[in-house]
Amino acid sequence: MRVLFLGTAGVNKKVFVERVANIAITTNRDVKPFLEVVDIDGEIKNRLGGSTGYAAFLDNPIPKERQDTWNAVFEDKVLKPFGAIPSRPPHVFLILHGIYFRDKDYFSHVNFSLLRKFQPSVVVTLIDDAYDVANEINKREEQVVTGSGCSFAEALEWRAVETMTGDMIANHLYVDPSEHEVDIRRLGSKGRALFRTPVPHFVVAVKHSPEMLYRLLFERWRLCAYFSHPITAIQTDPTKVDIINNAMRMLSADYTLFVPDTIDEFPVVKKADLSKKSRKTIRNLVVHEGKEHILIRRWPLKLDDTRPVAVLPGCVDLKSLLRLERVVKAHTERRDRRIIRQKLDAIIAYRPYWGGALSGGVDTEMAEAASRSIPIYALHVPKEDGKPDPIFRSFKAARCFTSLKKLQGQLIKRQETKAKQWQQEKRPNTWELD
Repeated sequence: MRVLFLGTAGVNKKVFVERVANIAITTNRDVKPFLEVVDIDGEIKNRLGGSTGYAAFLDNPIPKERQDTWNAVFEDKVLKPFGAIPSRPPHVFLILHGIYFRDKDYFSHVNFSLLRKFQPSVVVTLIDDAYDVANEINKREEQVVTGSGCSFAEALEWRAVETMTGDMIANHLYVDPSEHEVDIRRLGSKGRALFRTPVPHFVVAVKHSPEMLYRLLFERWRLCAYFSHPITAIQTDPTKVDIINNAMRMLSADYTLFVPDTIDEFPVVKKADLSKKSRKTIRNLVVHEGKEHILIRRWPLKLDDTRPVAVLPGCVDLKSLLRLERVVKAHTERRDRRIIRQKLDAIIAYRPYWGGALSGGVDTEMAEAASRSIPIYALHVPKEDGKPDPIFRSFKAARCFTSLKKLQGQLIKRQETKAKQWQQEKRPNTWELD
């Protein structure tokens, strides 16, 4: 398996990828060498003498000279060690920027011809909260002056462009043989390097646990699901937040679980929407209070015991968030719907009518799943959540359970069936080219 990892600066891609690699290597100790990690921009930085040299590379006004440097590093660090014998080692993780962002300008040096020789079989774009990305980039700049800088708005835009680049690579790096009536079984090695069907592209937030991404890449027999739950209506209720977090952790222990709260870029509530009870519970959550809105702590996510609970950096500003509210919410909706389209086996809808009020976000996600014939498993407690209005068709498509234990029982059966089918059909557990 050849994995191409993309992502903007400030995401700390290499740290996360190496954690995934360590899990894979530890799990497969008998196979040596099993996996190698190559960071193209890290290698460029090393070749050019560190951060100052890397900044000079980015600031070089002659695109061809930048491209020559990128090509030389790619050939030396990727193609020479891994191009000639594609099965040694069995797996390679390649990290690079699909898009560079410098002085409010975007440019790319991804060489499709060279990348095709590497033969990536899956693309993963790593993302993080835009305010954390901007904060990380600006903190690095305080330590070593390189002329870098990034705002919250710029981090949002850069992520969108980087994700788009991942789509382009996954869909168009290879020439689809079906479009040219080519039988790839009759092609030689050079022909097969050119003609391939499009490869998968996953967008994964680094606030997921490394185990989640390991399962996505190395244990395809596991059930892959999206955990949908009310957010706006319960985010100021610590008891309900704890219930959700405990459910997330329980399900994450057994399945490849995509969690929407790994990105939380608009932790803002309107004062007018708060109930009397919420006005009391919110007191301990306030970060900054404005005239009509309150900035509260981000969702206190903790999927990985090796990392602390995610918190807002000090640079987050209520006014900036409100100014970008429409953009942030649009990004959130499109991203969550996109993740549901990422080869899921199921969507888990946790109490979409919690307290008798429908969660609009959960309803939208269930509708997306239903439109794509993705099974929906919903936890619904009639005594507390009432009877759903029949006008909401997405809920009709769901199989409902009155307890998480009962829902979990169904998921166990689904995973056992998938694992058995995987074994009988002798499918690879990793993402391999056709």
